[in-house]
Amino acid sequence: MDKKVLIAAPVSLVKLESFLVGKSLDTCHVATGKGAQLEISNGDYSAIIIADDIENHPLGTVLSYINTKFPDVPTVVLSDDQEIFENFDFKRIKYITRSRNDAPPKHILSLLSLESNQFENSEPLTKTVSDEESIVEDDDKFSRIRIKDFISGKVVQFDVFVKLAGGRYVKILHTGDSFSKSRISKYAKKTDFLYILEKDRGQYIEFSNYLLDKLADKQVPAKTKLSLAKNAMEKFTESLYEEGFEPKIILKGKKICNSIHKLISSDDTLYKSFNCLYEINPDIYTHAYLTALFSSMIAFNSDIKSAASIETMTMAAMLHDIGLTEIPEEIAQKKPSDMDPEELKIYQTHPARGAKLIEESKLLSNTIPQVVMQHHEASDGSGFPRGLKDIRLQMLSKIVFLADSFSCYIIENDLRPYEGLKEMVLDQDIREKFNQNVLRNFIKLFIDPEKRDALGSAYSKNSKVKSA
Repeated sequence: MDKKVLIAAPVSLVKLESFLVGKSLDTCHVATGKGAQLEISNGDYSAIIIADDIENHPLGTVLSYINTKFPDVPTVVLSDDQEIFENFDFKRIKYITRSRNDAPPKHILSLLSLESNQFENSEPLTKTVSDEESIVEDDDKFSRIRIKDFISGKVVQFDVFVKLAGGRYVKILHTGDSFSKSRISKYAKKTDFLYILEKDRGQYIEFSNYLLDKLADKQVPAKTKLSLAKNAMEKFTESLYEEGFEPKIILKGKKICNSIHKLISSDDTLYKSFNCLYEINPDIYTHAYLTALFSSMIAFNSDIKSAASIETMTMAAMLHDIGLTEIPEEIAQKKPSDMDPEELKIYQTHPARGAKLIEESKLLSNTIPQVVMQHHEASDGSGFPRGLKDIRLQMLSKIVFLADSFSCYIIENDLRPYEGLKEMVLDQDIREKFNQNVLRNFIKLFIDPEKRDALGSAYSKNSKVKSA
């Protein structure tokens, strides 16, 4: 059971819990408002059900906490009091009449708006497409998406804009309208990017991840699935870098990690799409996506197949460079080769800074800050910050180090992944930095069986480093 529902009520609601379990939803019951806030703070719940007679803390206190910290988590209040509709008019909080003696109403799942209901059951507010609208707004209120990566269902889930100039935009799609492919195509000839409001970025992540989760085990081209993973991971990383370790953001990241595990465990054709990765964007969010994707798949091919391990691996890889937000931007944006000694010294503190940020958040596995701390440590001892050799490194750290190094290599040298793989495999100075078992498992991701033997022979012939 991947989706978990918190039920907060003075007494256990046995029929309600049984109903939810019957719908493949895990449940947790707490008897007090204080207990509910403690559970909610863990960020692990897909939905919340709360009775209006909850005690210690009162209903209003708990709802205000949910609305402030976890506004994207759908919440249902069980109440017979009609005034509650006026007192707590929050966007994602719904209300139903409560009866502890009767079976729970079957429309509760719809009210909870769990991901499948949120998007699958939506209908356009209008069958037409609203007129375009000129907008003047600060640029920092927007988040951009490449047109070729943009996704939408039959209903537009968020306002969509095209940028004309600094602070000037045109709203070309309106929330709730029927989707217009022709409207997008009209601007595709003029710009590479579309824009959504920053406040809608969470919704975009949810929608991307919903589609990824829905299609992960379906007969859909691997390239499409990887594009969905890219959308979700890049926007998650962007949110994290700009907003910090907010529980609602971490919850979205955990959902993405779950979907990635489902994807790589159900589709063995992904390698075919790696060679088709064109126009890799040289930005930190794309780098995080590539590092997370390659790390997760290396781990899976290293017999680290459990959902918990893959999800930890994915999250650690997405967060590996979070420490860069703690150093001066002018240094973080430079290549290490272009830094002077003082700048390089500051840059090399980012693994420790990132590990500290994650530890302080107390929202993630203890393994993740350790991996972040070691993600620049090389197996031959030439890495930083401590120059540790292979035997002292965590296996997940060795994997992230390879995926991170490879992602940087192909971006900086403007290479397609397969070209970058060949260069790295045949260059001993680069090759000896990696754990050799990890490197072999990485090679397997890119090649079909016919080519595998030839590349494997070239690798063995040129390798002078023993497997760890």
